[in-house]
Amino acid sequence: MERVKLPARLRTDMSKRRVKELRRNGLVPASLSGKDVSAPLEINLRDLAAATRTEAGIHALIDLQVEGDKGTSGVVMIKNVQKDPVTRRVLHVDLQRVSLTDKLVSSVPIAIVGESLGQKEGGILEVVLQEVQVRALPTDLPPKIEIDASDWKIGHVARAADLRLPPGVELVTNPEDAIATLRPPHVHVIPTAEVPAEAEAAPEEAKAEEPQAEAESEQS
Repeated sequence: MERVKLPARLRTDMSKRRVKELRRNGLVPASLSGKDVSAPLEINLRDLAAATRTEAGIHALIDLQVEGDKGTSGVVMIKNVQKDPVTRRVLHVDLQRVSLTDKLVSSVPIAIVGESLGQKEGGILEVVLQEVQVRALPTDLPPKIEIDASDWKIGHVARAADLRLPPGVELVTNPEDAIATLRPPHVHVIPTAEVPAEAEAAPEEAKAEEPQAEAESEQS
């Protein structure tokens, strides 16, 4: 997995005023956690965007370089990004220190490729799971896991167990969890006009009365 550099500074002023000042100046507060390390940081948003502009995206391995503090510097991954629900502006970033020799559990996105046979017949692809949990060394974590849908027919259910994982990657998500299903196309049924029960019975009653009417006319 590609590794990128991310410069940062220790954050000594924890006040709300300082947080607002950071955001006005294109910076974002961050927190670093991990084995034997915990530190509040300040990161430039442009540097953060550049660090995630790789194929691995948010799952990239990052060489965190903290200004004037080699003890805090090291290899990290982005654990969480908090964004404003309206503006989508980054508000806070959580970084996790990782060891290149220890396996970790991480979420990896699923990419469904190919148009299925069922879709060509009008079926509807419903995605149930967009990512799975896997365990692997940081250097073995894939940016995504692809699954080919070309031979899926209507009614097919793809499960986590169907994923082909790269070497060194173990599935943590329940293998029976559904990833996607191919549902039949929507069928619009046009209801037929209902015939009142009285209208249906009327012809039968009329037929039953006809012999009686004929018999009365013969007697007269």
